[in-house]
Amino acid sequence: MNITEFELKYKEYILQFEGETGKKAILDNKLTKQFKKWFKQKRKIEKAYSMISQGIIGVEYLKTLKRACGVKNLKDVTALSPLADPFRATKVDREKAEWFLDVWEKEGSLNIHPRGLHYRILGKYTYKLRDNQGNHIGDREYENTSQSWHHLLNTCKWARYFQLVDYDVIKDMKNPRPLKNYYLNDLIYNELDLDVVIYDVEDGVNDYYGLSTNFYDDINDFMDIYTSNIINSLFNDVKYPSIKEQPNYIEIWAEKQGVIPENVAREFKATVRPAGGGEFSINMCYDAIKCAKQRKKNLFIFMLVDFDPKGEDMPKSVARKVELIAKQMGVIAFVEPIGLTEEQCIEHELPQIPAKTGGKAYETLTETWKKSRGRDPTELNSFMALKPEEYNETIRNAISPYYDSTLNEKIEKVIKEVKDDIKIELKKNIEKYREEIIKFQRIIKTKFEYLNKIINKKKEEIGIDKIVDDYKKLLKPNLKESLKGIKLEIPKADVSDPVNVLLDTRRNYLEQIDYYKDFDYRYKLIKGAKENGN
Repeated sequence: MNITEFELKYKEYILQFEGETGKKAILDNKLTKQFKKWFKQKRKIEKAYSMISQGIIGVEYLKTLKRACGVKNLKDVTALSPLADPFRATKVDREKAEWFLDVWEKEGSLNIHPRGLHYRILGKYTYKLRDNQGNHIGDREYENTSQSWHHLLNTCKWARYFQLVDYDVIKDMKNPRPLKNYYLNDLIYNELDLDVVIYDVEDGVNDYYGLSTNFYDDINDFMDIYTSNIINSLFNDVKYPSIKEQPNYIEIWAEKQGVIPENVAREFKATVRPAGGGEFSINMCYDAIKCAKQRKKNLFIFMLVDFDPKGEDMPKSVARKVELIAKQMGVIAFVEPIGLTEEQCIEHELPQIPAKTGGKAYETLTETWKKSRGRDPTELNSFMALKPEEYNETIRNAISPYYDSTLNEKIEKVIKEVKDDIKIELKKNIEKYREEIIKFQRIIKTKFEYLNKIINKKKEEIGIDKIVDDYKKLLKPNLKESLKGIKLEIPKADVSDPVNVLLDTRRNYLEQIDYYKDFDYRYKLIKGAKENGN
């Protein structure tokens, strides 16, 4: 039985106990055994969903969903292998996390690379050995061996997944620093404040219109220039960065360096994050999610990988890490692979290369992949080298629905409209004093022409200071009163809502699992074989 069927069945039982009769039956504890069973199961499912939605991990929650779905195997409610899927954490994994926490605290809670911690703890601690079934079969001293090193890496991973230590206390030396195309300071608003008159009217008298012979003969020219200067002063420090209104923080990831066109990334203010040695680490995922959270945006990761067995597994592996950490940090996140795909290889006639050789497990994986795809792998570099324009356009087309490239123009248009409205109101504000302004201008002009002849010692005698002060008071606009009806409303970004992307953390857990399965070529092979009766 799947979740939907379970919910429908539950609602049927609820209908039997509606109204006063039902309430009395509940109070008297006379519910049927079947209803009690269903109610208990519903509470377990709700708890499992609640825990998973918060990024609280445990295999027991997946077992609850497995039973509710009527499936027999845990792999039907997980996306990765049992050892790799963070949501499939066991009590043994919790034990490993606590071992790391204990060691890390005893060593002074260092912000350190795991390799550095490895050398600090040699010979100082022991850890439990377990067989494939998780049974304790002995203890071993932590030594300078590959086995001890991998134990440390594994326990470090689980300590972070269980949130016993912060994700960033462990340094990531393998992956290069990301190239960011904007920073938090770029998001700061300097908003328009109509309560503050920045423009100094005295400048309007002394600098712009002169206190000698520089008055405009045409009063309309004077009012136009005067109001323009006030507006320019008001907006001098106003800043409404369009990137702040973009809902999505965008990152472009690649499994190798040198394949992300930085000019395309700059168009979308996207962070460029290549993997070191083809590994997308926990630190990479955490840092991207942290950046999105700091910017108060959704996270969108677009991935570029080779068209080969490992390349097809990478997006799902990244998505699963991002899914967990984003839930824990309360960030909406999306992951979407945008290349290299089989369709792109065929459309652009990209060359194939023989699959890389490796161990028996990798060769088996390669054969399964070739059986599914019917061709050899293709490197991402070939697309970039042979079809650079199409390559860049492919990336643009994938990102552009989620980034409003016209937003800056929209904001500038709105600001211009507000400036025009303010100018109209200011002109209205001083228009009623038109005749008095003309009179004052004439008097001041005449007086100052005279003043220039008799030098400054005659200034007090003719009373020019008082006349100029009165003139300033007349010109100084009451912005708060005049412009109280004017509002500057910054337009929102016009972007698409993601549909059918690999990861969408807004989906419930089981819906997301279905997307992982549809993406996995191995699942498609198995599904196809079943449909064909093989």
